[in-house]
Amino acid sequence: MEEAGQDFRRTKDLDVVLHLEALTPEFGKRFWAFVEAGGYEIRRSDATEKPKLYRFAKPQEEDFPFMVELFARAPTDIQLAAGSKLTPIPMDEAVSSLSAILLDDIYYDFLMAGRRNLNGLPWVGEDRLIPLKAMAWLSLTKQKAAGEQVDSKNISKHLKDILLLAGLLSPTQTIFVHDKIASDLRRFIDAVSAHEIEGKNLTVKLTFERLAAAYQLF
Repeated sequence: MEEAGQDFRRTKDLDVVLHLEALTPEFGKRFWAFVEAGGYEIRRSDATEKPKLYRFAKPQEEDFPFMVELFARAPTDIQLAAGSKLTPIPMDEAVSSLSAILLDDIYYDFLMAGRRNLNGLPWVGEDRLIPLKAMAWLSLTKQKAAGEQVDSKNISKHLKDILLLAGLLSPTQTIFVHDKIASDLRRFIDAVSAHEIEGKNLTVKLTFERLAAAYQLF
């Protein structure tokens, strides 16, 4: 963002997408060492009291991310119940269990296909983050409308990020996406456009025109 001359909200959280095909017991050991070194709190589910081994928050050490969340597609050798939102992460018996928030296979493949690398660290750019944040906005908005406890700030955060990230897209950039992702982006644009956003209507309109061109949503 700095290279593009834009300000950006510095993230306090770390979202980690696990590449299941490349996972080893060594990763599990190092991840738990990271959790222990940071002094992370492991929350428990309100309904089952089981530990949430996919979300680690409130570290005692200030230099660590405020929250770490794990994401993954469903393992091929595990049959998940219909409607599952989480998946277990297979690990060696000597390594404590982990789980992850379930990623749709189409979005998982989309992420993996767009990985970039900096000094050996894989990451994804604005072209991948925008559809993911649009999907998160849709999901959180639906949950809130259903009466679930959702912080409105988390919903608006995704929209604000998309408006900023879209500024990094080249005017001539074309991003090929699966029909499902294109459909989700259209739903996001339609849903946001249906609400008045005081002082930002022109910005939103121009941003959505850029997204429609980049992701070929016409």
